[in-house]
Amino acid sequence: MIVAAQQAGQGVAIPSLYEIKHKYLDMKHTDMQAYVEKVKEDWGVYGCTIMSDGWTGPTRLSIINFMDVIKEVGPSNVVHIVTNNGSAFVKAGEMMMEQYPIYWTPCAAHCIDLIFEDIGKQGSVANVINKARKLTNYIYNHGWLLAQMRIFCQGDLVRPNATQFATNYITINSILNKKAGLRHFLQVRNGKKLLLKIINHRWDVTLSRPLHQAAHYLNPRYQYETGVGHHKELLSGLQHVINFRYYRKTLRTEMTVKSRKSIPPAEWWNLHGDSAQNLQKIAMRILSQTASSSACERN
Repeated sequence: MIVAAQQAGQGVAIPSLYEIKHKYLDMKHTDMQAYVEKVKEDWGVYGCTIMSDGWTGPTRLSIINFMDVIKEVGPSNVVHIVTNNGSAFVKAGEMMMEQYPIYWTPCAAHCIDLIFEDIGKQGSVANVINKARKLTNYIYNHGWLLAQMRIFCQGDLVRPNATQFATNYITINSILNKKAGLRHFLQVRNGKKLLLKIINHRWDVTLSRPLHQAAHYLNPRYQYETGVGHHKELLSGLQHVINFRYYRKTLRTEMTVKSRKSIPPAEWWNLHGDSAQNLQKIAMRILSQTASSSACERN
């Protein structure tokens, strides 16, 4: 900003503090309101996902009123609510699904974080993580060693951070350059089975939801892969749109096939789904939603 002011020269009048706090702030507020109103116009077409972090008050009780937010947005516009996996949010999600025709799902990023956390509790993995933590702490506690490391590595190591997802693994990846300890562990047969068991458990308990199944089934990138169209679990999440099979011919033109992997799935349905308008509306609303609330995390 200083360089820009120097280049502009003395002929440019710098706004006063009063103008910044009132005139220009009010202008930006008006512009933002206009932008929000424009976004609201698409709510009825694409639907909305309400994302929430775990906000609590001084008494550690949740201070989020989901019902008020749903009423403000409009129940018919809300497709999906995604929160963290706390027990209070699970119960709130179940209650909201009983009162409104909407879906609640846990945050996918949080579920993946829990997978990494469970894996990190296993003996051999915990040993690697502890060694990586000791190594980084030792280097960063000794100035001369840190300076030499920065010279030879041409940068810093990624250090574990309690507020970020899976940073232990990012640290290991930074130290070993995606090799060594974890690769060796994955090559051990029993270790691989244990990891798959952890992943499958978390997946089945938290991420195997009708909304996820319907989104996977309706995604044109996967719809025409072998076996996907006959997958019983996916079909059970798509009961009301089972007639999708009868529209295959009209949805398999040269243009639609080429664009399946190059544009977002909701936009694909918007452009090519006119031959199945009822299904098009459902697909656009489902595929426009997000699976994670990590965007509103206070990290």
